[in-house]
Amino acid sequence: PTVGMDYDKYGEEEAVSEHTTSLILKDSETGMIKGHVVEVKGPRDYWVIKRCCKDIEGLGLSAMMLKTDGEPALVAVQSKIVARREAKTVPVNPPAYDPKSNGVIEKGVQDINGRLRCIKIALEDRLQQSLHISLPIFEWALEHAAFIHNRFQLGHDGCTPYRRLTGRNWNHELVESGEQVMGKLAPRRAATKSNTRT
Repeated sequence: PTVGMDYDKYGEEEAVSEHTTSLILKDSETGMIKGHVVEVKGPRDYWVIKRCCKDIEGLGLSAMMLKTDGEPALVAVQSKIVARREAKTVPVNPPAYDPKSNGVIEKGVQDINGRLRCIKIALEDRLQQSLHISLPIFEWALEHAAFIHNRFQLGHDGCTPYRRLTGRNWNHELVESGEQVMGKLAPRRAATKSNTRT
């Protein structure tokens, strides 16, 4: 199995300095996508490296190939992930900055960008105001976009990435990203001898 990995920038096209950078991963076999906002490109963002390792474990992959487009900052992150994983992880690095060399992840980046745009437009419509992409809610929206893709995007085989991974469909209720949900906290039970642990 191969997992593709690439950086992506999203934000206002005319304002280059106001982009937010993310790291996107895509499993070539199931089509599962994961995305996380990064503070800085390269291996200094330890949290993202840790999350990527956890994402790969969640895919149930042991021996695998980790493919990037050869961008130096991405290769450095790839090296850290390879070093952290106990299972055999083979780095694959086609020529730097060549999008055709890693088509699977390029399609994943396009899919996430499209879903993130939809989430942003829906949220702005609900709030009746324009929102800047650097707001913290869009860190969550990026992960939500991947969550939605994995559970509802039908492939050429008629299956979602989630079904290919788990063998079943997602059958739980969902709310939109940023939607207000009313709830009531359950009352705390007083500790008694029957439910107190020693």
